[in-house]
Amino acid sequence: MTTYEYKPLSDRCIRLLSLKFDANSDPLKLSISIHSIDEPLAYTALSYVWGDAFNRIDIIVLDEDRNEQTVSVTTNLHAALWRLRFGGCDSYIWADAICMNQGDNEEKSRQVRMMTEIYSRSNSVFGWLGEGRPGDNDVTKTIEYLLSPNTYPSWAALWEILVLPWFRRVWIIQEIVVS
Repeated sequence: MTTYEYKPLSDRCIRLLSLKFDANSDPLKLSISIHSIDEPLAYTALSYVWGDAFNRIDIIVLDEDRNEQTVSVTTNLHAALWRLRFGGCDSYIWADAICMNQGDNEEKSRQVRMMTEIYSRSNSVFGWLGEGRPGDNDVTKTIEYLLSPNTYPSWAALWEILVLPWFRRVWIIQEIVVS
């Protein structure tokens, strides 16, 4: 299979992924399409850590003629896309390692300058922390408890402390770090 060949992007355009739902098939399959950042389009921006650059997996990209090509991604990006795929993500996805041509420094530079806009115009941002670990359910329960209505008085009390003038001093960071 050949490596995916990126088409040049016009100004104010981005690439978006669309995951293909083939019954539990691996490798992942996706298509890549080009869209204007200015057109109202629902997409999810993916925030993640690239991970080990040498530990890679090929993903199948279907081009416009449905020919299969490959793009190599880190195992961490692969895991994030796998979860999005089976988590029911049916919109477009923006993931920097695939949506920006990593072999074209000029394009990467233009796209990096647009990243604030790319993330702010997305319908949602999926923050991938990695595969689950023991204890994750405890964290979820703690967050649910902290966000429950019976904790609002505690949050209000904490807020009253955090707005004290001492917390507005930049120097407190250094004072705390070196102490």
